[in-house]
Amino acid sequence: MFTALKYLKQDVEYVRFPEEPHGLSRHGRPDRREARLKFIVDWFDKYLK
Repeated sequence: MFTALKYLKQDVEYVRFPEEPHGLSRHGRPDRREARLKFIVDWFDKYLK
């Protein structure tokens, strides 16, 4: 998805949390889970307001 959007010259940002599992929302470190939620909320604020 990221690569396809970049190819189409869309605004994209890839956020990666090193050493975290795919299920970060359920099993990651609490501080990284919080950071993930902040990225999501910030995206909604930027694109859906």
